[in-house]
Amino acid sequence: MSFFKSRHKPANSTQPAGAKLSAPVVAALREPEPKTVAELARRMRDDYQVQLAERVITANLQAIAVHVAVEQGDARARLLGVRLRDLWSAALPAMLKAFGDGRVAFEKVWTCDAAANLSFVRQLEPLPFEQTQLQLDAEGRFSGIALRGPRGAAIVLGPAKGWWLALDPTPAQPHGRSRYLGAPYETWKKRQDTFRLRNVLLERFALRGGVAHVPPTVEDEYGHLINNFDATAKAYTALQAGGLLLFPNHRDKQGQYEFNYTEPPGLLDPGPLEAVLDGQDVEQLRAFSIPEKTIIEGQAAGSYALVSQQMLILFAIVEDVLAQFCDSFQRYVIDPQVAANFTEETAPRVVIGFTRLSARPDSLLTEVVKSLLTEPRLSELVQSGAVDLRQLLQAAGIPLTPQAGGPGVPSAAPA
Repeated sequence: MSFFKSRHKPANSTQPAGAKLSAPVVAALREPEPKTVAELARRMRDDYQVQLAERVITANLQAIAVHVAVEQGDARARLLGVRLRDLWSAALPAMLKAFGDGRVAFEKVWTCDAAANLSFVRQLEPLPFEQTQLQLDAEGRFSGIALRGPRGAAIVLGPAKGWWLALDPTPAQPHGRSRYLGAPYETWKKRQDTFRLRNVLLERFALRGGVAHVPPTVEDEYGHLINNFDATAKAYTALQAGGLLLFPNHRDKQGQYEFNYTEPPGLLDPGPLEAVLDGQDVEQLRAFSIPEKTIIEGQAAGSYALVSQQMLILFAIVEDVLAQFCDSFQRYVIDPQVAANFTEETAPRVVIGFTRLSARPDSLLTEVVKSLLTEPRLSELVQSGAVDLRQLLQAAGIPLTPQAGGPGVPSAAPA
């Protein structure tokens, strides 16, 4: 049956509108992974502004505290939680490459703790991009990673031995999609053209030194003496600055033609090109959905509300990437290890999560509370009751017991 026949049902079909496509149809829609993505990402990372954008995202990703919670588990489950936290921290630097490459393939290196009777993944080894390929079964589920060797022979790492971390996967692109593609790539191409034009302009103004052996003076055909040193130096400078080389009909007494150069009408100003590059630098950040005021300060810092809104946009981009990392880590790394060590009845609930960036306490409030708790004596504002320390600590997320008291921290009234 052809692809189009498989999609279009007869008029009396009982398939509801919006129903999921069958596995063969999804397989027909699936696009092969372009193997040039890694090379494109490498070239784009050579651009300082692309590198800045990626470092902004990855720096915020690394700054978020990720935790692995173990609920209703025994000592073995808690030990597994510790191993999983260590595994996440060790693998995170390699996971960050998925932002530009669209995905990262890992080999799971298992080990066993005989004393605790615990099997766990000791290491997630990143595999070369060009030598790995995603494997899916007939239903579109992950079935392994094909790893090609130097001689073309391939081995398949099954789900127990491999982890495919895909960023922004879709049914048509289950392998993942680079965040460099789309607007970032189009903006990068325009900036490369501008860089080329600027280099051409600067090269035409570059005054490279030279050596010329010429007589100090020459006579033209009319017997006029010409300062050849001065004329040659001016002609060379004018030529390097973009002047024109002209061959007039005047000849000296030996019958040789003179070499005259016309000086350019004026020095070309590279300022407009520099201004274009400055604007394109901002465009490159916006192409990555990074508001420029969150990382660079322009001519005006803007209002607090505007900057706060732009920070929320940046936080949303970072949290989206991290949420995909955590979901994939949960499904393909945590859950298989729980299943390998516990039965369905005794399995603990092991969940990875993180604190949202927008939920972090205000930095000024944090510094105030830190100074209050670390100073040898409380501030007079707290001792006099002018500052309600209880509310201040609660706003900073520091819990207090009902019996808390002392200067500035009145005890709660008994129920």
